[in-house]
Amino acid sequence: MSWYMKRALKTLIAGMFLTRNEALILIQAYQELELFMTLQTEELEAILNIWEGDDASRALTIIQERHCHIYKRLDVLALCLRNNHSKKPLRRELEEMARSMARKRLLWSYHSNPLEIGWKAAAEQYWPRIADSYAVLLEILGSFKQDLEHDLQNEALWSDEARERNRSTCLGTHELFSQQAEAKVKAQTCCLQRDLS
Repeated sequence: MSWYMKRALKTLIAGMFLTRNEALILIQAYQELELFMTLQTEELEAILNIWEGDDASRALTIIQERHCHIYKRLDVLALCLRNNHSKKPLRRELEEMARSMARKRLLWSYHSNPLEIGWKAAAEQYWPRIADSYAVLLEILGSFKQDLEHDLQNEALWSDEARERNRSTCLGTHELFSQQAEAKVKAQTCCLQRDLS
């Protein structure tokens, strides 16, 4: 009997070396983002029709809070991909989308000042653009989710032979990080799991 726990087996999935649990966590993160972005798009379409009274300002506050949550989740997902050394263009696309959404949000915030164009005009101008970003982002994340699900179901990728082949061909990149870097990856995975629950 060994005194050490057996390390979870990793294989090359979507350009990253992941365990099954890590791949499932990424799929759950996508599903959560999809839910929030769908709700957000519906709210954005509805707010353009209610500009009177407290309902509009309350709805706008909810939209802003949800947008911040989406941005944070997107940033965590991009960080997870970066830490797993993903070489796929998806990582760059996610990082660019996160920067673009943050820039649009800052412009909206700046222009919603009463001394500028005001919150109604700024919302009419910027939130539809942000909704377009959500549509593009859903498309990007959807293809990533399909890759993950396909690779999870492909038992040939999880065989000992495939893992050994991946390990031997990519020994330089597959070599496990130093203990400090490995601890960071585990901490981020735990944070992602905690945030999902």
